[in-house]
Amino acid sequence: MHRARAHGRRFVLAAGFVAACAQIAEAQGRAPLTPEQPYRQMIGVNPVILPIGIVAADYERAMTQWLTLGVGGMYGHPADENAAGWVDLKARYYPGEQALKGISVGVSAGWVGAQTRVVDASTIEHGDSGPTLGVLLDYNWLLGKRHHFLVGLGVGARRLLTHVDGKSALDQVMPDVRFVVGLAF
Repeated sequence: MHRARAHGRRFVLAAGFVAACAQIAEAQGRAPLTPEQPYRQMIGVNPVILPIGIVAADYERAMTQWLTLGVGGMYGHPADENAAGWVDLKARYYPGEQALKGISVGVSAGWVGAQTRVVDASTIEHGDSGPTLGVLLDYNWLLGKRHHFLVGLGVGARRLLTHVDGKSALDQVMPDVRFVVGLAF
């Protein structure tokens, strides 16, 4: 119980940090709508992993021409005996100063959980969860006549902030691959 409270406090601190970044960006002014950057938000999903029972989605909002804040998550049962999920708050910097378009680097703070269940002569269940910090490297394309259709690819890694043992359903460092198809608006 004490361990869960400590994880919760770390997550709240990380979420507070992201919220403070949002307040700073908001104080600097909203990203203006321009012909080069006609949209401030995007929402997307990963359609490739839906058939295997995993749902992953992203939401991102431009705070300035170069900074976005967002949230992403995944949940699924890729096999009957396993379940996994995560949720991340994300901050991305777009060096080309066209938020939602082109290359971006970023950081994430979130929560991950996994459970492994093996049904044999006896049922063995093991689940773990904890807060994470991560890094992101992404590229987004805005396609179509009005540039509404978004395709995004990315790589990254997240580190679990708690120690895991050999029986854990989680790894200490987890790679992250992003593929998203969605709409900018």
